[in-house]
Amino acid sequence: MNRFLALLLLLFVCESVLTCGSGGRHLQSIAISKTTSRMRIAFAATGTFSSSPRTVSPLAVSWSMGLLAPPPREYTYKLTAQSFVVDCTALGVGSSCG
Repeated sequence: MNRFLALLLLLFVCESVLTCGSGGRHLQSIAISKTTSRMRIAFAATGTFSSSPRTVSPLAVSWSMGLLAPPPREYTYKLTAQSFVVDCTALGVGSSCG
């Protein structure tokens, strides 16, 4: 009887571990929107999820600028819900952002 209970407990633990993450809320897509003013462009992320609340805006993401090629050996990131703002004057674009 003790072996049966131990086996039953082991099966329950295995099922719990294997099915962890199979249900619940999953990120389905990320949309990036841009707002342009005269001298800056702001990008914001919106996430669409599989269950309520379906839309999260702003979505916490990690913004970066530039090509990561070849990929770094170790990449550190920081999630933020703030918009990513590009200052056009710093890029030498001129009098306005396009």
